Amino acid sequence: MVRWCLGSGAGRSLWLFGLATAAVELAFVVADPAWVLLAEHLVASTGTAAVFTVMMDRCRRPGHQATDYAVQAAAYALAGGAVGALSGVLADHVGYQAHFAICAAVTLAGAALAAAVVDEPGGDHGAGVVGGG
Repeated sequence: MVRWCLGSGAGRSLWLFGLATAAVELAFVVADPAWVLLAEHLVASTGTAAVFTVMMDRCRRPGHQATDYAVQAAAYALAGGAVGALSGVLADHVGYQAHFAICAAVTLAGAALAAAVVDEPGGDHGAGVVGGG
């Protein structure tokens, strides 16, 4: 699945996985959590694979590929930990249904941004991207 999406372009694959993630988050509002949890694990694992594949494609500075990838992976892990911690606080304040609706909206915004700024494989990887250039 990841290979198919990346064959369609990096930006498109991130948008498609973002849409799938937002759909799963919205499903938590209306569906049986046991089935949604199963879908969430599938979507999250394949979406993470797509993100890491795009990150690997961006590591092109000769002699610095491993460092570039490590910096990107560390930023991904740190952001995930911070968002996870804040997620529980948000759910406590607004309730679970509103929490998952907010998460879906944020996911869609992030996916749209990723689709807009991620260039395609083989393109110019701009100076603003770690490993670009």
